[in-house]
Amino acid sequence: MRKTKNPAPTAGKPPLPSSGPRGFMLNAGALFSLWFSLVSCSLLLPETGSPDAGVISFDKDIVPIFKTNCSGCHDPGGSSGILLNLTEDPQPSQWINQPSLELADIVLIKPGSAMDSMIYLKVATDPPPVGDRMPRFAPPLTQPELDALRLWIEQGALDN
Repeated sequence: MRKTKNPAPTAGKPPLPSSGPRGFMLNAGALFSLWFSLVSCSLLLPETGSPDAGVISFDKDIVPIFKTNCSGCHDPGGSSGILLNLTEDPQPSQWINQPSLELADIVLIKPGSAMDSMIYLKVATDPPPVGDRMPRFAPPLTQPELDALRLWIEQGALDN
């Protein structure tokens, strides 16, 4: 039998973990997994506001979504007859509890209920209850944009 050399025990100290390339790779792998998990989770949060951030702001979160995705067609001079009037000082009151021109029994924005709000349904569902998904000639809103719009409506469609 071959004798193995036992290292001399150190008084009162636990043995050191094995070192070397394999030990390093395990630690690097664990760090990479942690980093990847954190990055993946952060991608799930809305870019323009997150549920953890509190109240969604009309001015900071919602107006940029409308200006980026809707104002080309829905502002004066645009191709749509339905105006959102985002050029100067947009006010959500122009849409809150206002009837839809496309479907009489639904309002444009119903505070507290995104699924009863025509503007949300037009961007979030395909096909929407009537007409085409919006924006018509562009890619759909991103999930973070849809989440921010839904949360803003569910939080009462505040003018903040």
